[in-house]
Amino acid sequence: MIQAIVFDLDGVLIASEKPTFVLLQQILRKYGYKLKDAMYPKRIGIKISVFVQEIYKDTISTSIQNKITEEFYQEYTQNTEKYISEVPSTVQFVKNYKGPAKLGLVSVSSKKEIQKILKFLGIASCFDFIVSSDDVASLKPDPEIYLKAAKLSNLTPGACVAIEDSRIGVESACRAGFPTYVLLNGFNNKKDFGHLAIKGFITSEKDLHDLDKRRKEEF
Repeated sequence: MIQAIVFDLDGVLIASEKPTFVLLQQILRKYGYKLKDAMYPKRIGIKISVFVQEIYKDTISTSIQNKITEEFYQEYTQNTEKYISEVPSTVQFVKNYKGPAKLGLVSVSSKKEIQKILKFLGIASCFDFIVSSDDVASLKPDPEIYLKAAKLSNLTPGACVAIEDSRIGVESACRAGFPTYVLLNGFNNKKDFGHLAIKGFITSEKDLHDLDKRRKEEF
């Protein structure tokens, strides 16, 4: 039985990954480095600081990596609204939801950043629990962030449905024991999730309401 619906943030509630990727490209260019467009899929679902570290661990010194990520977060924090837009299907579902299931949010963003974004979207008071990167030691695809969400909801993982958009997010949720659905947002496709134990795909607000109506089913 579905007793909680848990949403990822980037790619599920907001579209920010492409604009922030372009921002990172611009900052790297200032330092004399190039980030190819082909690397964009590797950025999806990953915290920018982690992405920079993984991609440039052999070519950029740690001190310069830190300067790049610091400049990125300074610009993003000061002008967040410039780099995000809402995903209408999920945001409207959250705004309009009147059902009995708890609503949760998990994100590799900081708590401060999450609260700013939710306020911008007008859904800051809609969630029963939120788990951020501040709350865990290991980020996705490690299952810790979802296990923390289940603990905060006082529910078993199997009673909490996850809505994700990236492979590493799906891996995190599935490893935690969450029945997991993938939101198709225009930047991913069904082929991206082959061999992953997902329950299905979400393409509209109606799909989310239909999922909620099936909350008494065993997953």
